[in-house]
Amino acid sequence: MRRVVPILSLMLIGSCDLNPDDYQREPNIYCFLSTDSTSVEVLAGQTAAVGDTIPIEFVFDTTVSVDPLTGDTSYYINTFWYYAWNGVEDARIRLSNEYSGQLLAGNSDSTGRFFADSIRVKRGETWTLEIIYPEGDTVFAQTTVPDSFEITYPEGDTIGEEDSLAWNSAMGAAGYAVSYLVWFWAENNDSIYVDTASFKYIYLYPGESRLYYDWWITWIEIVDSIEFSITALDTNACDYFWFARNAYFYLNPDDYMHIPGAVGLFGSATTVKTKRYVVKHLPDTGGIPLHMLVDK
Repeated sequence: MRRVVPILSLMLIGSCDLNPDDYQREPNIYCFLSTDSTSVEVLAGQTAAVGDTIPIEFVFDTTVSVDPLTGDTSYYINTFWYYAWNGVEDARIRLSNEYSGQLLAGNSDSTGRFFADSIRVKRGETWTLEIIYPEGDTVFAQTTVPDSFEITYPEGDTIGEEDSLAWNSAMGAAGYAVSYLVWFWAENNDSIYVDTASFKYIYLYPGESRLYYDWWITWIEIVDSIEFSITALDTNACDYFWFARNAYFYLNPDDYMHIPGAVGLFGSATTVKTKRYVVKHLPDTGGIPLHMLVDK
């Protein structure tokens, strides 16, 4: 089961002048709008003060792995835990754009989670989030969805060992997230399966970007095709994810979370996808798999 776990904002370490005992709870929200989805989830909660108790949730996840060379199937049971969302009950959540607005319904099984299943986010739209907490605190946040853009390279429907991935600039984008799915060819049973692992990186390129992927070249003999997803992030989302990756540098969260009177994220993204078939120009390895030669 896939879960979104926002930053739990215990961020006193970034300010040496603060006494932790004096820290008061703050509104903590998380909402990420995407043109790639027709549903929206808003998390409304609070940060934790000294002495607060935060529940821990355990997740049991079964991973199925298929060896691309032999076709053998392995099963792994992973157990991990995380701090549960410190949500609040009875918050009033309204999400609106220039044309309409909607109140979000709460989830009776998960405190502080609110959903809407019929919201379509479009490129270039400006959205406003209003949250009224039971105690009376009100949070306003705004995001503008990045505009459209195109993947410009490679041309055609194939990609080879020396090709790069390139796209042009999206108006309103502060950075880009790149993820991909890989289809491997399992020769022993003459079938194609999808590698369930996807890889996501955040690139902070403001304009046209070109990235070179070489990880799959060593496995090119068994790679059938690759689906690339390029996600243009607005400033709110880009700064938030950058902060999450670099918080150990004791960055000031106020510089990366653009929500007056609260911490967290209200951001948006536009996603473009493309699939390319892999062109193979393999050297003569004497029958030895190429990845085994490279690994050695």
